[in-house]
Amino acid sequence: MPSSMTSVFICVAAIWLTQRLLTIRQAMRFRKQLVDLRAQGRTSVGLAKALGRRVYVGLAFDTGGTVTAALVLRGVTVFADGRQQPALIGCTVGDLATGRTPAGLPPLVAKASTQSAEFIAASLRRSADHTVSSHVASLARATSLG
Repeated sequence: MPSSMTSVFICVAAIWLTQRLLTIRQAMRFRKQLVDLRAQGRTSVGLAKALGRRVYVGLAFDTGGTVTAALVLRGVTVFADGRQQPALIGCTVGDLATGRTPAGLPPLVAKASTQSAEFIAASLRRSADHTVSSHVASLARATSLG
């Protein structure tokens, strides 16, 4: 018969393993929701943390930089599910990236939304820089050939 210390160890290991499996299951569910979100435009995910809490915000942007869909994952348990956040729909990447979020948004959701928009803004800047450098290179080739 196992000692009480062994029983405690086995019990703690079983609880830890169960928690890890539930966390993986939650992450897979949220990832599937994000894949569905990608159908609505260019997508980015932001994260905000506070003592013992995390909030993830997935935003989909159209080509004009306007939010077309928003998904928020927050909660203290592994049973939390991603939920739509209609208050963010219609916001622009510029407003969100500079911290201008809709009034009444929970602070962690606002912070994660800002981070998500900052990622998209940086991506758009890189794309614009690449486009400009491509045009400059094309012009340089054209003038050297002509």
